[in-house]
Amino acid sequence: MHWIKTVLLQMATDAPVDEKTRKDISERIETQVAISFSNPQEDPNAAQVGYWLMGLLMIFAEDRYGDSLIEPKKIRWCPAFRDIPSSRVGVNVATNDYPEIQYWIFLAHQVDSWHQYFYEIAHEIVHLLCPVDTNVEKVAMLEEGVAVKFAENMYRDYVNPLSDFPVPISPLKSPASQYASAYLRASKIPDAVLKDVRLRCNGFHKVENPLFYSLVKDYVTTDDVYLLCEPFRYGQLY
Repeated sequence: MHWIKTVLLQMATDAPVDEKTRKDISERIETQVAISFSNPQEDPNAAQVGYWLMGLLMIFAEDRYGDSLIEPKKIRWCPAFRDIPSSRVGVNVATNDYPEIQYWIFLAHQVDSWHQYFYEIAHEIVHLLCPVDTNVEKVAMLEEGVAVKFAENMYRDYVNPLSDFPVPISPLKSPASQYASAYLRASKIPDAVLKDVRLRCNGFHKVENPLFYSLVKDYVTTDDVYLLCEPFRYGQLY
């Protein structure tokens, strides 16, 4: 059995859902998921893997950080590959094939392994909790810090035990990057506190002082708080 299928089955076993739902998910993964190629861009089965991976990661993300503000029917539960420099959450252009406007995870061209596939989807799932048009609205550094934290933790917990291979492309390999800087500080804050922050501040991307400081002052420094409230500068890679 390919390791990514084993990962999905282990996530289904651990998912914070009732036993009936857990059993149903596991049975459907067993029958529906098969892996043929090492590159997900070439694998005709990638759609089924993406469907279950997105669904399970969303269950874990909502459990840790609160429910998504997007109705499930408004999310496209299958990532799409695009010739773009970095993965992102966006909306589709309405076509005859896809007449409904939905939020999609668009994966960058460098996502050419199942390891990177898992990591990038985990990162983008956090953004699907409350999608933001970064061309219009400023996004606090905390948003990206939490996304990296979630991706790193899920990769460590579910991929590393079965495939002892580091993330091919991780922002933590560039310690001077914005992503790494945001992660370094966000990772100090417990998930239960981050869940409260998201609720009280109306989203990770909207955090501002003094409310944010009052919620996290026991875990980070004043300088950390200032940085996490700063706008993220998009357009720069890791």
